[in-house]
Amino acid sequence: MSLGLLAAVIGIGVAVLSLVSLVVFLVWVVRSSRRVADEMRSSHSDAVLGPERATYRGGTGSFSRVSNSCWLVLTEDQLVVRTLIGKGFTVPVSTIKRTRVEKSYNGSRDLYPVLVLETTRGEVGLTVAEVGAWEAALARA
Repeated sequence: MSLGLLAAVIGIGVAVLSLVSLVVFLVWVVRSSRRVADEMRSSHSDAVLGPERATYRGGTGSFSRVSNSCWLVLTEDQLVVRTLIGKGFTVPVSTIKRTRVEKSYNGSRDLYPVLVLETTRGEVGLTVAEVGAWEAALARA
């Protein structure tokens, strides 16, 4: 077997393994997201808004700085953030001092507006489909 042929076979093997790994990861993400959405729907029947798929853009203070895909639910007294990887958290509505919308957050510029919640524990950045609806619901809560 020539060296060129061996390199081609190894290259194809690595490409196939990478593709299979990507497919397995994507299937896991979709299943995990569906599971979390179902859990959020069943455990928060009193939801004011959500559940909605969103992106946690990170936070300051006692909140994690790591971005993550998540699901959000707003109830009368708390915002529930359930990340797909790692631990989720809740923010009592009474601790939210104000909200604002930014074009960038946590050092990253995003294509979509970021809803920033200023709380007594720090800030939370979220990218949601309808920023205005979330901002209005949080103002009413």
